Amino acid sequence: MKYRNFVFLVVLSLVFSATYGQRVTEFHNMSREGDQRLFRRDYVKLTVEQLDSLKKKAGEEKIILYIDNVPFEDLVAEFADSATVMFKFEKSDNSDNPEAKAWAFFYKKPRKWILQDKKISIGIKGQHAVPSTATIDVVIIQSTQYWLGILLIALLLALLIWLSVSSNLLRDTSSTSTIRPPYSLARTQFTFWLMLISSAYIFLWISTGEMPVLTNSTLILLGISGGTSVIAKIIDNSQSLYALTDDKTDGFFIDILSDEKGISVHRLQMVVFTLIVGLIYCYDVIVIFEMPEFDNNLLMLMGISSGAYAGLKSTEHSSTTPVG
Repeated sequence: MKYRNFVFLVVLSLVFSATYGQRVTEFHNMSREGDQRLFRRDYVKLTVEQLDSLKKKAGEEKIILYIDNVPFEDLVAEFADSATVMFKFEKSDNSDNPEAKAWAFFYKKPRKWILQDKKISIGIKGQHAVPSTATIDVVIIQSTQYWLGILLIALLLALLIWLSVSSNLLRDTSSTSTIRPPYSLARTQFTFWLMLISSAYIFLWISTGEMPVLTNSTLILLGISGGTSVIAKIIDNSQSLYALTDDKTDGFFIDILSDEKGISVHRLQMVVFTLIVGLIYCYDVIVIFEMPEFDNNLLMLMGISSGAYAGLKSTEHSSTTPVG
């Protein structure tokens, strides 16, 4: 009886080992020798015990990468030999919506720079990952790239300020004055959103290594500011029939906040709302690493603000005597 039980236990252990003995024992970053961190687009190699039995068990099914038991279905194993598999840690062009799949951990809010002590493993698609003793740190945002993006934004801002001071980029060119014309609020707002959105796009591309998605809110904000600029230009052209002998600059903030009667509420509210939404936009880009999607009511508020500015602007200089 004891002999029979012993044989039974040996057979059972062999069956268990053949069926469940697969195990990932080692992680090797082929792109960065000796580095236990995992970056995007890195080539990695995993050492797997009883890999052949896992391949037989998989049959026609694919063997994919798992991190913390989360399946990356678009990362399919390449078999180097009977004990190792390789992957390129990169989201493919035909990946499913990353917000709903494994890549979603890159998009958590606020996004972390490094995900530490994550188990890396493999497994058959649609099943569980095999046990693993290999742990890694997944680098989401590289500090060098992040600060490079911040530096680029600072350079673009400095360029905008220089162009604004040295040229008529933000000034009312419809003015008939022979001296330096005043700054235009509509031009300033449009340039503000153009520079902010383009800087954010480049920053996210550099920081995350991915081409960011332009959200509907981003396009709407650019459209509102662009439309306001066009309407303001039409109004300015219609008012160029009037003699504006005192139409000169009084400084940037006074110019954009004032009409012919002084600082006006409709201009002030447009500046305030633009700055508030702009600050929220910057926070989402720099901290959360994504183009923001604003509430429809907030976008409607921006549209009403711009519409009120355009409507009241049409009444400015209305009391001035026409030329000729």
